[in-house]
Amino acid sequence: MARFEKMTVAEALAAFLVENGVRYAFGVGGHGNTPLVEAFRRRHRAGSLRVVDVQHEAIAAHAATALQWACGIQSVVFTSIGPGWFNTLIAQNTAMSNGLGFLVLAGDKTTAYEGPNMQQLMRDGQFGFVAAAGIVSKKAYAVIDPRNVYSVLREALAKTREPASAGTVNVFLPMNIQAATHDYNLDLLLRRLPEAGHGPRPDPVQLKRAAEAISRHRKIVLRVGGGAVGAGAQIKALASHIGAAVVMGPVALDVVESDFPLNVGPAGSKGSISGNFASENATLVINAGSRGVCQSDCSGTLYANASEFININLNAVEALRYDGIPVVGDARAALRDLLAELPPSQPDTDWLREIA
Repeated sequence: MARFEKMTVAEALAAFLVENGVRYAFGVGGHGNTPLVEAFRRRHRAGSLRVVDVQHEAIAAHAATALQWACGIQSVVFTSIGPGWFNTLIAQNTAMSNGLGFLVLAGDKTTAYEGPNMQQLMRDGQFGFVAAAGIVSKKAYAVIDPRNVYSVLREALAKTREPASAGTVNVFLPMNIQAATHDYNLDLLLRRLPEAGHGPRPDPVQLKRAAEAISRHRKIVLRVGGGAVGAGAQIKALASHIGAAVVMGPVALDVVESDFPLNVGPAGSKGSISGNFASENATLVINAGSRGVCQSDCSGTLYANASEFININLNAVEALRYDGIPVVGDARAALRDLLAELPPSQPDTDWLREIA
């Protein structure tokens, strides 16, 4: 038999977040999100959600970005209505640029729409913030009915966790809707999102093409990007097998230890001498979880002698960069499978001396 409980939209939202593993909330309270802050306060006192009140909304979004980036812990950001939400935008862009996702929960004017006021975009009409947020973030929603919590919150949180394309998602909560009550079906409300696995395996045909490309080259660079976080062991194993110089991306400097013999440091416009030397002289570049754009490859000019590219990426579009061989899959699985596809080999000693 289904279980029901009468609660406010704000309380239902807090219950859903806690059930789905969110343990931190950074933000600023105000008249536009009082019911939400009150619901968070109860969870804070119960010990299930740590609420951190900050002095500026940008700090909240930067904190959420840093916590996920450094520790892999997802949190949420909350703001009041109007200008407070705007303060999060630059920090949201940092998260978006690095594939990090979290919810931004913002107060909004009531659904009664009393007319223009100082807490909205300077234009008549409704849902102006939703339209603006949809441009600068992964997605934006407005909760306009208590029943929206079942669908909107689940879809929004899922989009912050999508492999290879996670980003910030903004959810706008009209003041009257936050405080509205509803008899919630707990079996539906508290249903957890499935955990994202680490098993998408690459196409065997593309793996074979990649292995054949590796066999044709002696001067190889293995470029490590943010998509390869957690694949340090597989990167070192492949690099050791084929004698590849390991070049670190700016968001992946700690994926492979700096004292690993084949780690030549970062490359690009802000790279190291050793990293740029290896990149400029390699004839094959293997991108592992790296987009390879802008400063990281000097806008396409870094790999002066490369004739072939292998792109390991969960994002199929990114896997096509440089007209390379697309190995679409999770970095750990793809690197492991690629190593298994390779025959025994002896790294080129001249190349190893050059990059040492």
